[in-house]
Amino acid sequence: MIPLWIIDFGEDKDSSAKLRSLLDALSAAQKPYWKYTHVECKPVANATDCRTLVKELVEEGRKCYNKFIQEGYNINNFQIAVLGTANEELSQSIFAPIAGLLRDNLPRIVSDHANLGVEITGILFIPRTINQTDDVQKRQKAAMLLEAINMLSEQVGTRHYNRVIAYQDVQYQNARFYPGLSTEERTEFQFQLLSHLFLGSSHTEKIFDKVGTEGGIFSLGVASIYYNSTQHRSHQLKLLLNKLLEQFKDKDNADAAYSQKCIHEMFDKDSANPEAITTRLREGCCSLDIDLRKMEGEADPHPVWDLFQANLLSKYYRKYLKYMPARLVRFMQSLSYILLSKYSEIIRNNRKAAVEKFRVLLQSIYNKSLTDTSNRFATIAQLESFFQEAKEYLKKLKATREAQQLEIVPVPDYLRMDYDKCLADEDANKPSAILDNLKKNLRREPVVLSLVVRCFLLGILLVFTLIPLIRMLTPNIVNLGDISKYEWLWIFLLFFLPLIVEFGFKLRRHFKRVKRLKYRLLASTLVSVNKRLSQFLVEELKQFYEEMAQECDTQLEKLATFRQLIATPEADTGDIILPETKFNQPLVGGSFQDQKLILDNTAAEAEVRIMDTPRRLSTLDKEELLTLLQSSFKNLDVLSAACLPGSENLAENAESFVDAIKRYFNPQLHIHTADSIGAMLTLLGTKVDLLPLVHMAGINGMLFSTASNNPPVVKITNTPRAFAGMTTISDNATSDYAMITTWQKLSPGIYSQIVCNCSLDPLPPLTFADKLALYYGYYKRKNLAYTLAESPIRISKDEMDTLDELINME
Repeated sequence: MIPLWIIDFGEDKDSSAKLRSLLDALSAAQKPYWKYTHVECKPVANATDCRTLVKELVEEGRKCYNKFIQEGYNINNFQIAVLGTANEELSQSIFAPIAGLLRDNLPRIVSDHANLGVEITGILFIPRTINQTDDVQKRQKAAMLLEAINMLSEQVGTRHYNRVIAYQDVQYQNARFYPGLSTEERTEFQFQLLSHLFLGSSHTEKIFDKVGTEGGIFSLGVASIYYNSTQHRSHQLKLLLNKLLEQFKDKDNADAAYSQKCIHEMFDKDSANPEAITTRLREGCCSLDIDLRKMEGEADPHPVWDLFQANLLSKYYRKYLKYMPARLVRFMQSLSYILLSKYSEIIRNNRKAAVEKFRVLLQSIYNKSLTDTSNRFATIAQLESFFQEAKEYLKKLKATREAQQLEIVPVPDYLRMDYDKCLADEDANKPSAILDNLKKNLRREPVVLSLVVRCFLLGILLVFTLIPLIRMLTPNIVNLGDISKYEWLWIFLLFFLPLIVEFGFKLRRHFKRVKRLKYRLLASTLVSVNKRLSQFLVEELKQFYEEMAQECDTQLEKLATFRQLIATPEADTGDIILPETKFNQPLVGGSFQDQKLILDNTAAEAEVRIMDTPRRLSTLDKEELLTLLQSSFKNLDVLSAACLPGSENLAENAESFVDAIKRYFNPQLHIHTADSIGAMLTLLGTKVDLLPLVHMAGINGMLFSTASNNPPVVKITNTPRAFAGMTTISDNATSDYAMITTWQKLSPGIYSQIVCNCSLDPLPPLTFADKLALYYGYYKRKNLAYTLAESPIRISKDEMDTLDELINME
């Protein structure tokens, strides 16, 4: 490669940024050889400014040269390219004389300069609209710069600038293949100039070895094509991937019937109907097990067993019985709260577990749909179709669910009768009604001791009343037979008969009635709890379907985002030295002004096998593309990247998916390639049209009046017939390129007054730059007959001696 130092005096920041980006895009092998310095300073108006600028450039040049030497680069001549713009003040103040200043200061830049030459190339941009500027003085300044360049080229030749290349933002009128160039495009042309002039091996011929070894001012046309087998393959792979990804993202590639089939298979396998989900939500709801004694506590003391305790009246009758209803109410409230909390939590947890299970079930459609050979569409649209159908199905199930009375808390057998009665007639079995009934019964509960006393008195009364009566009636009126012999037994029975009746029947029935009312109250509480839990279960059931529908929405949103994020990957450029620009295009897939270089795309087109049959990429139909796409999901990397459930970064998924599918299909492509652009052009033969390249390389600018009849120069290795008749330069360093340069020497120079639409008669006042140009054009050559723009100039030797001293002060 040829080491190059680029000095840019251009003031346009956009142009400088674009040029930097192009230089940064050079291949890793080429980039270190080119050093770019953008000069940002005010125009050079005097010797002080000149010395300051030269000092900065010397420092930059020294660093640049030392870096080249440290890297071991072979430098025959130190190549310097100076970039300027004719209508900018900085270029007007320094572009013309800078070559002389750099040559004078070369010993300060290059330590071993004795055996080293220097070549300085000026590249000057002259806007085509420079002649339309309203300010005459500005046009004159530009014209004076051009005249200074003409004068230095004529008077000093290659001892100042080795050559100057002038270019514009328009092509020569005889060509006009491309229209006026934007700032970005003319910077690309500038970069193309640098590439044609300095890209290549240091030991081979250069463009100006063929064009103009004696130097001068030139207008060039430059364009190039390149071929790289890696890029060729990558470009064809990109075409295939583009087709496949279009099918994968196509919103019409879906089958609703397949989606409905998947829904029924999925939900039949693990039923999602309301009855099944209701059963699932009730799992873990066990039967009620309540000790009635805990409802309101045991009586202590007991009215029967603790009959003779002194505190029986106060504790039992006045306290226990009195507050029994309140205790029962508190107990039922507490029981209701506990049951509601416990069983609602069970239902809620069951719903969450069911949601997670069915969420996983819904998400499993990715693997099924993408790998199912019976599915014609392994696409985003098919997945979206499933989730849309599933969403509608779930919403339909949700809408059909109505509230009903369920036994969420199972009813024990001992409460079944009371529970059923409460269900049958809730109004009559309200807790308040049951409590009122209970209170009435409690108020009728007798005091046992008084009951005993009454029974004893009643027994005595019966004995003393009935026994004499029996004696009187027996045997004349009532014949009791042998029973009359057991009068003592009658006395015993009559005495204890009231006690037996009261305790054995009435009191026992009272206690059973109180207990039954307690059961009834408990059953009523269970009815209320189950009613509320049934409502809660229905809400949870609806919540289940709602969350499942939301999961469908979530997956639909992910798929829509995934579709947007998936992009066809950029083709791999391979080992390409220069970045692709308007003037540098790939042979395969490239074009100039929309004119393709390859006439028959099949000549460079890849093939892919489908069912053991090779098919060109351009001939693949929709069904074949869908088949190829489906086959890619056999690859676990492709499948994994396309499965979105749980994915937190869809951008990474999209990138991974494209990378995986790219890796999958890359080895399946069959393509004809060559090892150099010359060999590839030979392989393509008549299927290549290089006229767009030749037209693009037509001479740039409107700086001369006659078309060039100079033969173009092409730099290419293994020259094919396509470039027969052109002057060729062979350079193995650019074996991937065919670089065409057309040229015209501007003789006797640039017609400055015509280009700038101004007159230089009389000559405008000389600027510091003009004097510096005269200094290098005449004074340094011991010639004091100064002439600029064909006008004699009177400058004293003393003035020039002073200028010589000022600019050469250390």
